[in-house]
This record gives sequence, C-alpha cells and structure tokens, in this order.
Amino acid sequence: MKRITALMLFTFFLINHLTAQLTAEQRIQDSVIGWWNNNRFDNKIKPTADPVQKRRVQICDSIASWVKKSYTPVASLGTFTRYNGDLSYGVSFDAWNVSHDKKWTDEKGRFKPIPEENTTFALEVNTLPAVTPVDFLNHEKDFYFLLEPDEYMTEQTANRRKGIDFKNNSNIRRFITRITNGQNWVMLAPGNISPFVQVTIGEFLDKAEASIAKEKIKEKEIVDRTFSGNGERDKQSRLQAWSHKEKQFEIVLARINKWRQVHKNRLQEPATFRASQQSVLTGFNTDDIDPFSLREIEKQRKQYQIVYKITKEVVEKCKADKPQWITAWWSFAGAADGVKDFELSTAMMENINYEYIYNYFFSPEKINGISYKPANEEQLQQRLNAYRTKYRNSAIEVPNTKPAASGAFFFDDFSTGTIGTTPRNWYHEKGGVEPFTLNKVNGFDGNWLKLSYGRRISPSFLKNPLPQNFKMEFDVVTDPNFTTRTGGNVELILNTEKINQTNQNQESRLFTNGTVLKIEIHSGNDADADNNNYRGLIKASINSSPTVNRENFEEGIYAERPLRAFNGKKNKVHISILVKDGKVTILANEQPVIQPADFKMKYGGACVLCGVPTGRSFNFLAFNNITNNAKETGVYISNIKITKE
Repeated sequence: MKRITALMLFTFFLINHLTAQLTAEQRIQDSVIGWWNNNRFDNKIKPTADPVQKRRVQICDSIASWVKKSYTPVASLGTFTRYNGDLSYGVSFDAWNVSHDKKWTDEKGRFKPIPEENTTFALEVNTLPAVTPVDFLNHEKDFYFLLEPDEYMTEQTANRRKGIDFKNNSNIRRFITRITNGQNWVMLAPGNISPFVQVTIGEFLDKAEASIAKEKIKEKEIVDRTFSGNGERDKQSRLQAWSHKEKQFEIVLARINKWRQVHKNRLQEPATFRASQQSVLTGFNTDDIDPFSLREIEKQRKQYQIVYKITKEVVEKCKADKPQWITAWWSFAGAADGVKDFELSTAMMENINYEYIYNYFFSPEKINGISYKPANEEQLQQRLNAYRTKYRNSAIEVPNTKPAASGAFFFDDFSTGTIGTTPRNWYHEKGGVEPFTLNKVNGFDGNWLKLSYGRRISPSFLKNPLPQNFKMEFDVVTDPNFTTRTGGNVELILNTEKINQTNQNQESRLFTNGTVLKIEIHSGNDADADNNNYRGLIKASINSSPTVNRENFEEGIYAERPLRAFNGKKNKVHISILVKDGKVTILANEQPVIQPADFKMKYGGACVLCGVPTGRSFNFLAFNNITNNAKETGVYISNIKITKE
C-alpha cells in the first residue's frame, strides 16, 4: 500500500513538473478551446414557413456544421452567426481571444469572448466580400462593382506569405481562388466558372451616360432635403443649388463623350476605374486624370481596381434557394502571426472539404448517402492532438540552483536551457519575425537569450511583488562591428501593475496603469565615439497613473545619458538598476550613469517626485528588442539577477 501511495505521489509530482513551465493563462496560446455553447451571436435567423427560406436556413445549418467539424478553435473561442438576406445567406464565424480572468469567464469558470478581440471568417452563399459597388451604375438589375486584381498584396504581406502556396494547395487548387492582400478566397461555382463578368470600357461609359437621368433624380432629392423650407430664401437656394448641379451634369456628359473618344480603340477592353464612384458626379469629377488608364508602376504593384458585374439573370437567381456560388474567405496567417490565427487559416485551407461542398450543391449524385468529413482529417486530428498533449509531453523543468547559493530574489543565466531552443520559464507571445532562442556568443561564457524583435518576453515565475528596495542586474551583448549608428538595443519595462501578457485587453494597460519604469540601453557605433554622432546611450523614464509629475499636459520624468562603454568593439555591458526608497540609480559596468537628480519632467521642469511613489512595488518585468536593424544585428541578455537591498 505504501509503494502504491509513493508511486501516486511521484506521478502527481511528475505531472506538476511537466506542466509547470507556463501558467494556465500562458498555456491558452497552445490550448484547444473549441466552440462557445452560448448562442448569443446567432440571432439573425427569423422563423419562416416559406419553403425557399426554410431551405436556405437548412443550408446555413449545414454550413455551420461543416465548419465546426473542420475547425476547432485553438487559443480562442469560436462563435457563429447565421443570416438569410434577400440575395445572399450563409454563416459568419469569429475566433475570440479568451482569458482566465474572472471578468472574462462565467459563473462556472468557462471562457467568454473578450469583446473586440476577434478574427472573422465566413462561408457564404451569393456574397461578395471586399468589393466596392459602383453605385451610379446600379440603377438597373445588373450589379456593377470594383475588385482589386487577383494576387494583389503589399510587400509586407508578400513577405508574410512566403513558404505558403495557397493557390497550389491540393485541397483547393481545382476551384476558383483569389488572393486580395491579406485575404484568401475559395469560390465554388458550377463548372468552376466565375459568376463575375468583366465590364468593358465601352459598356462602362454607355451605362454611365444612361445613369444620368436617375442620378439627376437622386441629386434633386438631396438638394430638396438640404433646402427644405417654404420661405423665399430656401426657394432661391434650391434654384441656385439645382442650377449648379445641372451644369455639373452637363460637364459630366461632356467628359463621358471625351473619354469615349480618347479610348475609341479600346472600348472592347476590360475596364479599370480609378475615380470615386458614389455618384456619376464624383465618378467623373476631373478632366486631368484618365479614369481608365494605368501607370506602369500601378500595373507592376497591381494597385488598381477592375470593373465587374453580376448579370441581372444571375441576380434574379440569387433570390432562390439554390446557390449561384459559395465563397469561403478568411484572413491569411502564417506561423509568425500566432497560434490562434495560424490554426484558423490552416484549417480553412487544409481541412474544409471543398470537394464535398461543391458536390453537395452542384453534383449531388456524387455524394448520395455520404456524410461530410473534413479534408485531410488524419492530419487535422494529429495537429489538434499535438496541442492537447503538448504540456504532458514537455520536458521536466530543471530548476536553476544558483539563486539559493547567491541568495537572489530572482536569478537566471539560462544555464539549464538547451542551445537553439526557447528558454525555460519565460513567456512570450507566439509569432514575430524570429523565435527567442538560447545561443552561445563568441568571446563570452555561458548561455545567452537572443531577443526576438517586436515582442516582449517576461519570466513566468517571477515572485511578485518585487522588494521595494532592490537591485536588478543583467548583461547585454550586441553583435559586433555593425556599420549603422546603433547596434543592439534593449528595453527593460517594470510595472507596478500585474500585467497578463496573454490577454491583449490587459496588455494595453502596460504603459497606462500604475507606475512604469522603462529603461533603454543603446549601443553606439565606436567610429562615432569622439564626435556628436555617437548614439550609444541609456534612457530612463518613470510614468505614473494617477499622475504624479505633470508639465504641459505631459506625465512623467525622464533622464538620458551617453553610454560610451557599449559599442561595436566593447560589445558587452553590465547594467545595474538600484531602487532604494523610490529613488532610481542606473549603473553601467558598476559606474553610475543616471542618478535620481538627473530626472526632469518632459519640458525640463524639476520633478515633483523624482522616483517611484511611496508604497508602490513592481509586479511585472519584461525585456524588449528595440534594435533599429534587428535583422542584421542580434542583441542578447543573460545573468539576470534581482536581490533585496
């Protein structure tokens, strides 16, 4: 019996160590959360006895079921909203951020969506996501709209998409696909023929001219509403305003004829249109810019819009229950964009069974008696199981024994970690340009944490609050021999608030609540060491809420001093921060650089309180890489130690 008890205790101890590296809040980023059991967002479908509308609602129900079988939200909570419009219907989905904070859980501790922290995607029938209607052409039953060219994207988006070939993915390549900057489309249409028809320049001009009569009616109503009084003054204003509008319409007609003549040899070419299109007056509001011509750079960058239409025959068919086309759309996300959005994007590309959905609507004989199953289902389950078992299979935490020997309140030199991996017991958001990794650095002993650019990293098990009087020390190394004005730059943030980095809602409080001590360490180019171009420095600021030091509506105190001990040749510096009785002193290589008397208010005034308000203790600590040229120059930290003074 004693042996069994000991085994049970060992197992309990082992499981606790296996999961101890991250807090429950931090584990959300890799946790399978699933779908919310509350239907609060699904509130747009109205009861109906009409057979066409009932069939539409049944289709919406099927879409919701298909997507829920193919995508299980990770690091987020899923909801859906069914809708049934005049021409389009379908389901809009959201993946919401969540938190263990009581504010965002119900009475049983279950997650609720955090408002305004959601990623939207959809699978819809007869819909046109991300298009711009050409209002003045849409007086008849044909529907005209503008759409960016396929595969339009900014350079930044193109870089994010590297390594993911959306269009050649085996699950979707036989269907119509579109890339519109950050958005992916998969369109299912009979025979894989797009329902969108490109509009020629000639048709556009003819329709624009034909729209003038109805555009006049619309503009007349605006004038009458603007000057709606019965007095003589309003009557005169209406007459004057309408006289001005009529002259504008004459000018527009002349411009339409002008562009028809200019493009007489191109009238059968597909039209692009660059002007504003809310009305025919704004659509043709200048003689100077040809609305149908493109500059070469616009063609290269695909920075233009193509004119399409949906014919009146197709528009009429959209009123029925049989889909004319189905569109799945979502925002592209790569691994660097974080688990929540990456898993969503992966499921929409790899696991929605587009073949089944196509056949369900357009070749139903192929799926008689066959139920929906996700595409690549085995791969999907493997992915989800990897999330579910991640913390059970993680390495046992190896505690660092040096703090006990040194008597430190906190200590980490990363000696228990493995080179090339992320550090134990530190938390950072997933994503970013490159991972946080442990490295060896030429010329210096021990293990060093290379900081990833654009994301903060903080110790998961920092005891808080820190002592009110303490000394914090750490070493910073920059890659040597950089040619820019500064090399590796590091920011340290201390906050008296308890900040939960996994919750964006709390993350926004980092610089707006409590007292924040922010310290920046910049390495300078040694070639500038003896001139005014040297940029190596230590900068410190203390900001408090409620306000303590305020000058010209600006809160806070600041100090900045040159740091000549840290550059491309002397590429390691030991930083010490001493906080005693609220006063802050910063040392580099044990030499004082910033002292309490150096702090001033924003515009140079003497500080009211030259330090941390009495009674406040720090509860949060994070490092950040603020290197200007982070891709070329790495920056590293180690030997982080906090002692009580």
